[in-house]
Amino acid sequence: MVDLPTFGDGGRCEIRAVSEDENVYAGFGYFLDGSYQACIWQGGAVSGLDYLNSGDTISNALDISSDGAVIVGYSGSGGESPTHAVQWKNGVVSALTKLPGDESKSYVANHVTSDGTRIFGHMPHGSAPDNLYGMLFTANQGTIQWVEGIPERLEQLTNFHLIMDTSSDGSRLVINQVLWGSAIEDMMAFLATEEMDFLPVYLNEITDAQGVDRKGLYFSLANAISRDGKTIVGYIRSWGDSSEKWRGPFRLQILDMYGPYQITDGLCDSSPWLGKLWVENDPWIWSLDMNHWFYCPGENLTQSGAWVYVPK
Repeated sequence: MVDLPTFGDGGRCEIRAVSEDENVYAGFGYFLDGSYQACIWQGGAVSGLDYLNSGDTISNALDISSDGAVIVGYSGSGGESPTHAVQWKNGVVSALTKLPGDESKSYVANHVTSDGTRIFGHMPHGSAPDNLYGMLFTANQGTIQWVEGIPERLEQLTNFHLIMDTSSDGSRLVINQVLWGSAIEDMMAFLATEEMDFLPVYLNEITDAQGVDRKGLYFSLANAISRDGKTIVGYIRSWGDSSEKWRGPFRLQILDMYGPYQITDGLCDSSPWLGKLWVENDPWIWSLDMNHWFYCPGENLTQSGAWVYVPK
């Protein structure tokens, strides 16, 4: 174990992200006056990252690109004042653009892709903008992605969807949603893919479509997804009252997808829509049941399938 120097004098200092080459670490440190500041560890030394504005008293670094050049998080003055999603690019801080009409709302940048070009964040309520588990129980005001600095609201994600992790290129997101109550057991876990315009698909539905026997359990919390977007980890639990509930960890391997359907050896089972399909030439799909080609890009599909034209 290697001890790293601490930052701040408030007795709390945390690392939130590490670069792929493990040379740069990012996080924050508290000060005795209650303020806290984003910081980086590099070459065995720690240093603060600049606040966005001179009057800011809180900032945090929440994720980092693979080479450590881009760090994302937030900066603000605390209290009722809105926080600003920021990026530190090669140590220089800048605000991420807010959508028109959102100037008075808080923004937080939570995730950045490996190459640093795509950033995901949300618009939180309350005074704990980086408390993801707390955010799960207080509806946020929307989910945002920035591509090359341009903001876009992800309309498919409701105020109770919260991104927990992303694949390295940002094409796959694991998301949690609170359905009722105020406990982690009251959540359900989803996968959203760029191919489906980030429409969240319940992990139960994905496994059910592949004939997986969940033995009465359901996917309650997805904590992380691998860099290649093919493995999700979290925990699964049973239904029932408090005395009957069981939960445990899971690792779910997600194969290549055609819409909501997993692909195995070029084939997927879309039943009860069109049965078995060969999808290696997406958007041109071969139906084994109809013995015919048809045109249907995967991003056009929902859990119910899609309308397609099949010529005679």
